[in-house]
Amino acid sequence: MQLVGARDSLSPNGVTHDTAPHAANRAALQREGTAMIKKMRGGYQVLSETTGRNLGGPYKTLEEAKKRLRQVEFFKRRKG
Repeated sequence: MQLVGARDSLSPNGVTHDTAPHAANRAALQREGTAMIKKMRGGYQVLSETTGRNLGGPYKTLEEAKKRLRQVEFFKRRKG
């Protein structure tokens, strides 16, 4: 399992570690929302950062996963 983006990466031994060079980058990534895209064996999946629930996928391309992430963010903010 590999996280897409600059925030975390997977080392060869399976331990995640922070690879963002600056705290400002980390803060910007955290402000994006509460969902993330992970590359799994079957393709890319959109997952909730807080609960880990699958919000969509698997998608064959990263662009399809990003499109779904935009949809999730849109409807999350559309409430009430």
